[in-house]
Amino acid sequence: MEPQIKKNRNLIGIVPISGREEKLNSPWPDCIQPIGEDLLAIERAVYECALASCNSIWIICNDDSSPIIRKRIGDYILNPKIFNSWSYKKMPNDSKEHIPVFYTPILHKDRNRRDTLGWSVLHGALTSFIVSSKISKWCTPSSYFVSFPYGL
Repeated sequence: MEPQIKKNRNLIGIVPISGREEKLNSPWPDCIQPIGEDLLAIERAVYECALASCNSIWIICNDDSSPIIRKRIGDYILNPKIFNSWSYKKMPNDSKEHIPVFYTPILHKDRNRRDTLGWSVLHGALTSFIVSSKISKWCTPSSYFVSFPYGL
């Protein structure tokens, strides 16, 4: 039995990528390493945020790795919690829920000075709060979920 979820909560998923030095000496970022058959580390982190019922996912990555990650992840993902019920609906396309994915870089003044995973998490939380609160007071985040792509 699933716990009751408050209706007025807005959970934001944060996936920090920038702030960690690349240790594998590959031409692409370390978060794009495969960890299974047709599964990358960044995809696992985004999927974990979706399973935690996040309303939006914010990936904090620099400008050099953003196009590669955006090509693989996209601008939204489908909610996996209601995936099994799609085949039982009369109109399955109407019951699909999209979770938006936003990409934000670390500010240029903070690069190579405050460049850690912890700072990436704080920057992502602050950026998501500022942008969401400018949209509406109902979009303001009430809690955050952080998923790291570098650990399993």
